[in-house]
Amino acid sequence: MTAFGQRSVGRVSHRHGFRNHSDNLLLLPLCALVLVGLFVPQDAVGNLTWSKDEVLNENMTAAFVTPNNARSIAVDAAGMAHVVFSGNIDFYYNIYYRKRDREGWGKLEQVNVSASTSSTPTLALGPKDAVYVVWSDNPAGNWDLFFSARLNGKWTFPENLTADSSSSLFPALCHSPDGKLHLVWEDRQGTMSRIVYSVRSGSRWSSPICLSQKGSDATAPSIDVSPIGTVHCVWTEETRKKKEVVYREFSKGAWEKSVRLSKPSSFANRPSLAVGKSGGVHIAWEDHNFTNPAICYRERKAKHWQREVLLTNGSSKAFRPTVAVGPRSVVYIAWYDDRWGATEAVYCSRKEGKWSQPFRLSFSQAPTYFVSIATGDDGSVHTIFQDKRRGNYDVYYRIGEPKK
Repeated sequence: MTAFGQRSVGRVSHRHGFRNHSDNLLLLPLCALVLVGLFVPQDAVGNLTWSKDEVLNENMTAAFVTPNNARSIAVDAAGMAHVVFSGNIDFYYNIYYRKRDREGWGKLEQVNVSASTSSTPTLALGPKDAVYVVWSDNPAGNWDLFFSARLNGKWTFPENLTADSSSSLFPALCHSPDGKLHLVWEDRQGTMSRIVYSVRSGSRWSSPICLSQKGSDATAPSIDVSPIGTVHCVWTEETRKKKEVVYREFSKGAWEKSVRLSKPSSFANRPSLAVGKSGGVHIAWEDHNFTNPAICYRERKAKHWQREVLLTNGSSKAFRPTVAVGPRSVVYIAWYDDRWGATEAVYCSRKEGKWSQPFRLSFSQAPTYFVSIATGDDGSVHTIFQDKRRGNYDVYYRIGEPKK
């Protein structure tokens, strides 16, 4: 055993092969909804060779991926994938971490030791191989957020970031070029939630501030930062029994006014946000205005929001999209979908303005939930998801590598 009960389970070669999942604003002029009509074959856009599924949680009783608002997987500049998830080995759920290098997966590391339920971890990568993780736990009967950093290969002692009477849920974390950590989460009191933000400079976290509108029920925040340090945040906000996707950015030392991104008549939910190296902002969410939930996408270029794009047409149930942006501004969106019966992991990509057909990532024929996606500088695409093909939920990984 190493720091905080890290468990060594050996090295696996890659060459071999919570809420219910269905859970004064500047109003932008909204153009007509665009259904994606220009599709090209998957190989022509992705040009990827996909690996077989790999189980990351070994022989745990069960393991879970964080919902789509936060990152469960990230890829560093050297092409190494870093993954966090919650899992159960004995009785309690704790947070686990794993890293994949060119030789395969390293040992399974236990981030914390809890006598309660640790869940929904989110990670961000820093310089010198630093990994930062925030998760939710209820050791005193109330949900608080905890923070730990992996520095020089060892995890720091978990720090309680909230320790108050409200429930702190569904954190999302990112790291900016100036070395700061940016954190958002749901702060729930009774039946209402608000979106709260804090920033870590050096070793100190700022006092939390509220980003959402007073009197609304705000949930599922997602956050990312641009290469020049602009912070972008999105969440779901419910007012007058309507759910809408709301966006804010922090630029030049202040938070700008909130912007509604979904149509006023829509029932939009569970957004995910990613910022590309060019500074473009990409957001996807569930739209419940159809027979079944559908996936919608919107992009901001040079401060202007583009028209809303519909990626699925409601003929199947599509849930919880997650977004990543790769080299040359290729956009990847992954979700889970019941078009084959049981829900399966799916993704599509956009290159030079053309969207690919949805590509099936899982073939478990058992319920698959909570897909998370990340990209490498070499054009590789990394995904994790959870499914029940072995009876209990496990965490699976697949990589799509550029064809040579």
